[in-house]
Amino acid sequence: MANDELLISQTKKTIGEPVAIKLTPILGPKGWLADGADIALLDFEIVDKNGDRHPLSKNKVDFTISGPAIWRGGYNSGKPNTINNLFLDAEAGINRVAIKSLLQEGEVTITATSKGLKPANIELKRNL
Repeated sequence: MANDELLISQTKKTIGEPVAIKLTPILGPKGWLADGADIALLDFEIVDKNGDRHPLSKNKVDFTISGPAIWRGGYNSGKPNTINNLFLDAEAGINRVAIKSLLQEGEVTITATSKGLKPANIELKRNL
């Protein structure tokens, strides 16, 4: 340590039991464009009561989608037939799905559910 300054600190904490699904959209800098080619990525996480990811969760998560968009789904590592389905497993408590835009504006609602967990939903507004 130089001049008794703290240079590095580390905190470890125990994650609580999984209680809910958390959805986080990843959009381009102009938002989600209704141009028929844009993709919205959506991370889903299995979280504890504090919103911290539960890294041991492997839950199957089911999705519903409504509005002007095309569901492209996600991928489970090493599992055949997992692309474009309305379900996907969490891997280490997280995974990602993709939604493709159409040529029309409107809100798209995505809901994620898994047995024993509080569901999550999100609305994405598409701009021309």
